[in-house]
Amino acid sequence: MKKKISYEFILKVFIIPALAAVLLVVMLLPACRREPSVNGGKSSVEAEAAEEGVKETVEPGSDDNGQEPAGAGDTEPTNVGAIQESILAGFDALMEIEPAPDKLLSYIDANFELVLPETMAALLEKLEYVQKAYIDKIIQYLFEGKAQQILMKSFATEEEFTKENAGKIQDETLRDETLKVFNGGFKFVNLEGAFYPIIDFEFLKKYSSRLTQEYNEYLQLRAEESNKIYSRDAALMISWDEIAARMINTENYLVRYLQDSPRRAEAGELFLGYFSAYIYGQNNTPTRDYSTNRVFDEVIQSYRNTIANNPGSKAASIISKLLLRLENNKFILDEELLGSLGNYINELIKTYGLDASNLQ
Repeated sequence: MKKKISYEFILKVFIIPALAAVLLVVMLLPACRREPSVNGGKSSVEAEAAEEGVKETVEPGSDDNGQEPAGAGDTEPTNVGAIQESILAGFDALMEIEPAPDKLLSYIDANFELVLPETMAALLEKLEYVQKAYIDKIIQYLFEGKAQQILMKSFATEEEFTKENAGKIQDETLRDETLKVFNGGFKFVNLEGAFYPIIDFEFLKKYSSRLTQEYNEYLQLRAEESNKIYSRDAALMISWDEIAARMINTENYLVRYLQDSPRRAEAGELFLGYFSAYIYGQNNTPTRDYSTNRVFDEVIQSYRNTIANNPGSKAASIISKLLLRLENNKFILDEELLGSLGNYINELIKTYGLDASNLQ
């Protein structure tokens, strides 16, 4: 009978010994490299440098004064690479046994001081993949038995439903499971009278000091949305100007970072969602008066603000086209004009090479 491999088993038997071995190599190799030879007490490297008049050069990864970055020490590039490979291998081993996101985050936290930006980016990218898959499992659990009823009695609003307030949940099992969800990088939002988990990107910003500029910009975009969802229950939760600002911010990210990646795909989906809401509105927050089809003044003013403040934006230029058509039609969004709005979305999809398959 095949035994189930636990997270603790992998951590103790494979990961910790591997990292310890790598770190031991890191400490020993520099010492061996500096062992003195018979050249007047100088190392062979120092002797050769003296004989040939070789001046100090700036090593890769050092600053302009030839000084290594803080924390770099004497670690060889190959040893740094071995550490990163070991960390990634350990993470992949954990993913093989399908651990909960809280276990993966514990692993990332344990290796925080060792990871380079590229490694942290790879770890968080894989974590997000697991988190997205795990959401359905959490929802299934929350709708089994009386979990939702208990949570609704414990918390009047989603703002109250925080990790710090988890003690209000009287059911011990539900409380423990809820804490695992929080520790897995999630938060809860109230949608149509029930609590649902979403990824808490604000929580993930704690890793920003170990991330690239591109990844930090991505987290900022996603955190802005997870902090305050722009749409729920078929209504906009933010102003027209706010949704325009988010639209422009995501567009700027797409312009700056052209390489295909899961992050660019997510940003593209968010961008199209903002743009669609900006020109269509929502069922409970329309852009126009349903009785007359006349576009509201505040929407028209927001369009004008967006056009004036973003001269280089493709999205703003499309809004300019739409505004001109509305002006020529006495600001009436009739069936013909409404039916053509999809062409504007397709234009943006083509411009930025986006995937619209998940666009609602």
